[in-house]
Amino acid sequence: MQRGLARSRAIKHPSGVTVQTPLLVPGFSSKGFRFRENKSEAAYWLKEVASQVLEESFLVSAYDIKHKFMYQPGRFPCRVRLVFVDSGGYETSDDHDLPSIRKDNWRIKEWAKWDVAKLEGVLKRWPKRVPAVFISYDRSDKKVGLKKQIEKAHKMFTKFPEHLHEFLVKPERGKKYIDTGHICANIEKFGDFSIIGLTEKELGKSLMERMVSVANIRLALDRTGNEAPIHVFGSLDTITSSLYFLAGVEIFDGLTWLRYGYWQDQAVYYQNYAFLKKMSLSESDENVIAYMLLDNLRYLVKLRDKMTGYLLTGSFNKFGKSIKELIHEAYDILRTKLGGQI
Repeated sequence: MQRGLARSRAIKHPSGVTVQTPLLVPGFSSKGFRFRENKSEAAYWLKEVASQVLEESFLVSAYDIKHKFMYQPGRFPCRVRLVFVDSGGYETSDDHDLPSIRKDNWRIKEWAKWDVAKLEGVLKRWPKRVPAVFISYDRSDKKVGLKKQIEKAHKMFTKFPEHLHEFLVKPERGKKYIDTGHICANIEKFGDFSIIGLTEKELGKSLMERMVSVANIRLALDRTGNEAPIHVFGSLDTITSSLYFLAGVEIFDGLTWLRYGYWQDQAVYYQNYAFLKKMSLSESDENVIAYMLLDNLRYLVKLRDKMTGYLLTGSFNKFGKSIKELIHEAYDILRTKLGGQI
């Protein structure tokens, strides 16, 4: 099902498990979160809250699994159809996603200790009974050219044919953002990857520039008949997820749902969320956060329904009263920037 660049499709895992895009994937990471009994606070919320409702997918870091900051894959507190396994580049760098509110750098020293061999060690021990998407290794402190990135990804993925493979495209040497033109010129080299990954903050210096970048990559993939879905890391947001969806993205993940409350199509500070939801002002912060996270996960299900509703009807009303006109306006600007290609 497709309307413009927005689309939905089935992704089939080698195990036979199938999931349908768009996928809104809650992320769990130790970075920027406190610890409880030697595990990341994110692991606590996975067990105590998310496990109640998660059925389809979530994302964890191989770095966190290696150091036991997260539950081990054979002992996840809930079973989902597909687990995205990030390479650990985010946890071991000084990079932060755009919605980050707590920016620490205590693990920067881990650069010297985390490498592709340690990543592969985690992946080799991954249980076959837990369907996964393995994401290519990246290090933001050592940028290499696109060709080298592809070669390294292929070399690693040949060792793990039993799972899906996602190539995470990174900026090349000396660049802050990905080179969309160079990617599109070499798009035929992306044919062996199950999913194409992009980091939101590396797509461009403005929201519209990021939308245009991902749309051009989607158009280039379509021209070669490559149906691999695009995954934007760090984009699990009430507004930007909808905008990137219209630009051709099918998979969204991030930590925003752990940091903010989703309220009337916006993301708000958790204490404001409690007030707006008319919760008791005497409610403890921990209870507020637990309620908020559960509500956020339910909201993501509704957001996916809004995206599917748009595919069926073409109506921007599906995106909600408070933002539908702004979403429509942004889409019209995108169409203009693309010169009428959609």
